[in-house]
Amino acid sequence: FTISQYLEEEVKKIGCQNVVYLPVFIDTDIFQKDSEERVKIRNGLGINDREIVIGYAGSFSHIEGLPFLLKAFKNVSQRYENTRLVVVGGRNVPGSDSVAQLIDELALKEKVILIPPQPHELMPKYLSVFDIACSPKIDCEENRAANPIKIYEYMAVGLPMVLSAVGEVAKIIENGIDGFLVRQEDEDDLTKVLDYVI
Repeated sequence: FTISQYLEEEVKKIGCQNVVYLPVFIDTDIFQKDSEERVKIRNGLGINDREIVIGYAGSFSHIEGLPFLLKAFKNVSQRYENTRLVVVGGRNVPGSDSVAQLIDELALKEKVILIPPQPHELMPKYLSVFDIACSPKIDCEENRAANPIKIYEYMAVGLPMVLSAVGEVAKIIENGIDGFLVRQEDEDDLTKVLDYVI
């Protein structure tokens, strides 16, 4: 069984004959927008109802591309003062990006909220806080082979998504229909698309 078409092709190249592509799936009874929790959590974080929340959920691993999101957010926040960036996650592998340090370097401390990793069952509540969800992954072997579950969770909650066009994401998302695809590692393209979605 493989989780992406890329992996399906790779294992066929090494001679495996019995390969089944099994798409990622989630429980949409659990992953739904929770309007009550949205208000409660946003109030607790000091986010008012007029603020636009751009969100990211996941690891701080370098392959996730968070530095590109932070730089693009800085550009967007200079144009739209009512924007906030909420990042749910943390370091969980060696070589993870120092997101807190980059936030300081970009002078974004007042605009970015870091929330530590949460239990999976609480993620629908935190995703409900977002107005726009992002996945700025870089182009690398791991991301070409991946089929990130966060994309399906973002969709189930009904969020507009801005995603790097890498790996399975570029195959399952029709640009402008299911979400918005951007060039990997391209801060300017990410800025332009976020601006458009806002």
